[in-house]
Amino acid sequence: MRGPDFPTGGTLVEPAEAILQAYATGRGSFRLRARWTVEKMSHGMFQVVVTEIPYQVPKSRIVERIAGLLEEKKLLLLADVRDESTEDVRLILEPKSRNVDPAVLMESLFRASELETRVPLNLNVLDASGVPRVMNLKEALQAFLDHRRIVLQRRSAIASPRSRGAWRYCAARSSSISISTRSSASSARATSRGRN
Repeated sequence: MRGPDFPTGGTLVEPAEAILQAYATGRGSFRLRARWTVEKMSHGMFQVVVTEIPYQVPKSRIVERIAGLLEEKKLLLLADVRDESTEDVRLILEPKSRNVDPAVLMESLFRASELETRVPLNLNVLDASGVPRVMNLKEALQAFLDHRRIVLQRRSAIASPRSRGAWRYCAARSSSISISTRSSASSARATSRGRN
């Protein structure tokens, strides 16, 4: 099984062995980075565009943190940060010069800001007897499926008498409707015969 998929996107940079270890033990963490691309501009300049951010990190906090680091002059390779987001995430990072390597710029930002985070994994789950314990991924999924089976069986046991009662009610109601329809139809025929 591949690594987890997060709703806000991002790139999982954890080695496959660490992911397998976390799934096997039920504990661990995943390193998640923002997804970025380089846009070429005129005169050999470029800008880095961040299109996906790590899970549960507000975009405004990332922008504020980078702007604060720029004011403190702790980001030597970055000139400016802008938020051009509409419905999609679009953070613009402008380097100080065109000689800056985009990969080196992003590595410095990953270390200094929330563009890289760790997402914890703790599969502490209640087992069938109600005792909390840490399970591996396979055990947790099996426990969930067993729980869903029990819930569906209980729901069916409760709904079954109700549905039988509702069916009887509908059957009785439809037979009374058909009797009243027949009687009204026969009285209508008798009335029309009397007029003729």
